[in-house]
Amino acid sequence: MVARVQYALNGFNVIPLHTPNGSGCSCGQPDCGKPGKHPRISAWQQAPCDVATVEGWPWADANIGLRLDDLTVLDVDGAEGLASLAALEAEHGTLNPRARQRSGSGGLHYLFEGVNGLTKHLKFRPGLDLLTGPGCYIVVEPSVHATGGVYTWTGAPSPLTARRDNIELSAPPQWLLDAATNRKPKTAERVPADRVMGKALEKIQAGSGRNDAGLWLFAQLRDNGYSRDEALLHLRDWVTRANEATPGQDRYSIKEAEASLRSAYKREARDPWTEPEPEKESHADVLLRLCDDFEYFKSGPANDGYVRMGIGDHRELWRVDSKGTKVREVVTHRFLAQKGRAPRREALNTVVDTVMAKCGLGSKADVYVRFARSRDAIYLDMCDDQWRAIEVTKDGWRVVPDPPVLFRRGAGARPLPVPVKGGTLDPLRALVNAGDDSQWCLMLAWLVGAFLPQGAFSHLALHGEQGSAKSTTALVLQSMLDPSDAGLNSPPKDETDATVSALHCGTLCYDNLSGCRAELADVFCRFSTGQGYRTRTLYETLGVTVASVKLPILLNGIDSTVMRADLLERCMTLKLPRIMAQDRLTEEGVWDTFTRLHPGCLGALLDAVSTGLRNLPNTKLTDAPRMSDFCTWIVACEPALPWKPGEFLSAYRGKLESANSDLVENDSTASAIVEWAERSLQPGISMEFVAKDLLVCLNDITRDYPKDLRHWPASPEALAHRLPRLAPVLRAQGIEVRRLPRTSKARSRWEIRRPGPQLPLFIEPDAETIPEAA
Repeated sequence: MVARVQYALNGFNVIPLHTPNGSGCSCGQPDCGKPGKHPRISAWQQAPCDVATVEGWPWADANIGLRLDDLTVLDVDGAEGLASLAALEAEHGTLNPRARQRSGSGGLHYLFEGVNGLTKHLKFRPGLDLLTGPGCYIVVEPSVHATGGVYTWTGAPSPLTARRDNIELSAPPQWLLDAATNRKPKTAERVPADRVMGKALEKIQAGSGRNDAGLWLFAQLRDNGYSRDEALLHLRDWVTRANEATPGQDRYSIKEAEASLRSAYKREARDPWTEPEPEKESHADVLLRLCDDFEYFKSGPANDGYVRMGIGDHRELWRVDSKGTKVREVVTHRFLAQKGRAPRREALNTVVDTVMAKCGLGSKADVYVRFARSRDAIYLDMCDDQWRAIEVTKDGWRVVPDPPVLFRRGAGARPLPVPVKGGTLDPLRALVNAGDDSQWCLMLAWLVGAFLPQGAFSHLALHGEQGSAKSTTALVLQSMLDPSDAGLNSPPKDETDATVSALHCGTLCYDNLSGCRAELADVFCRFSTGQGYRTRTLYETLGVTVASVKLPILLNGIDSTVMRADLLERCMTLKLPRIMAQDRLTEEGVWDTFTRLHPGCLGALLDAVSTGLRNLPNTKLTDAPRMSDFCTWIVACEPALPWKPGEFLSAYRGKLESANSDLVENDSTASAIVEWAERSLQPGISMEFVAKDLLVCLNDITRDYPKDLRHWPASPEALAHRLPRLAPVLRAQGIEVRRLPRTSKARSRWEIRRPGPQLPLFIEPDAETIPEAA
């Protein structure tokens, strides 16, 4: 069996190391200082060491490193180290470990059990290192040294031949630990005579005779180095206290005590009796005791660990990972306040590992970022230093100091102001470039829609020429509910980039999107309805990271003409008008005004949300658009919004129809289908076809038209793939496209139809005009 797998089967943690390569190292660095001795993976301290992982190493010739997680090793380096060890053994005795290895350079590795609280000590004697704990490892058999020597275990059992629990490793001797830590051996100190006398009186109270107790007292004084004359100085005090301890008994005399003293000092002295010292509490135990107020949870599809802890006069929730940054910070502050010094790093590592384990055993709970939504109550995290939240119900809203839901803080989240009752949303319009009333209505609808209790979110897309204040408008809308130090996000590179950003905010805003690739359009659509995300964990061969994302987004700069149809149906697209020079505001003026208006506008928005919760159960839409949950929610909130009932649905349908028309005009495939249908089909007439035949027709119609071949279907398969996505857009133009059930023939067939009354194919003549037969 391969050596690395055998180590893993035996219960030892091994890691892959580079190998010597001629005069160099497999790492390829020309000046490598540790050829064949440094790890091939960067996160080797946390790397899994199970059999499957070790067996899957892609480096067949890798040197093997043994992690010293619960082991201690004395590393004897060359002749210098052997001489230093010989000097120590001459003073303290021969070192006889139960496992030993000869290194490739001719040195020795002595393997011992791990010692709690011990840290590594390098060069404590010439050529001697004491290695232990996380962060340390040794090269082991059958690895090869840069000089060509081979590492070999001497004797049996060894980690290569026996399981970990079958090797009875010895603890390193105290003299070795003292030498490594530069501590001098402790010398026995005399126990105070008063303390010895107190123990003797306890014996009397337990039922011993005074003579027996006296003999024990003087024997202990003798054993602790007290001379006979020193013991005589305590004789009279002993007699007095012994008589006081036995009231009602015959008087204990000086002569009886002297007889006990003489008898004790005639005997040969024994090893000195020392009072056992109270067991010292380790740093790890102290730190764990300081975590008594922690509450432990797990959340999400990956069961991520979370801890809620008391800080000052409030409680905070923080995610716990292998670094445990916030846990380290809090317990370190508490330790400093109690002990006046910093805890050991090893103790902090122990605490983080323990906290993560407790989170895994904790209760399952939902953890939210900025918004926690339900049909009964909606919570908005204020992200302030007191960790307060705003609670919205059908009866109104209020600020709560300790919300009943769990919020975690996204990176860069800024606090919301305390909302003010009695405000209105009208002043906000002066800070955004809404244009007409319908666009202002849809902007407010997006803000109210961010509180949607259930269903798919509608996104907001802003576009317009330069100077239309797209970025400022987007940032004002975002700052109403989810202000952030990051401001607007730059366009995402891929799905992973977008998901990571979404996990740290309540609303996601992208600035200056010049286009929308197909894969990103799919991601934005999934953000509307809820996306499960799964990818490989970095630095882990078989690790998987899982996340779930659902939130409203704002796209700034993207024109509806470059959006895909499925994303377009989930968006309210607004074209912002150009701002005239005399109407422009300065950045400072905008944000000074926004800071002043924000509390009142936020309070008015919360009033609308409360109204929506009250009306939602009784709000039903007839002929609802596709985003029916979102539209129903806005209609339920309408009585508290600054427009007349019905204006939202009218504006929403109008913008959707306008965007669809723009998309048809700027999508060469859609416009070609519309032109072909208008030429070839009468209203009420349908036609069946295969994608190949339709593509021939479309190519024939557009033969003389310039078109971007990058976006034109180059094959029947590409056209068949695009038709379902274009169906909603074509339907808005009065053209129905649907796939027909597959018949015995292999090719899929489609039906295209123009709804409407069928026109007569011929005009029937009146009876009067028909000539009679001769």
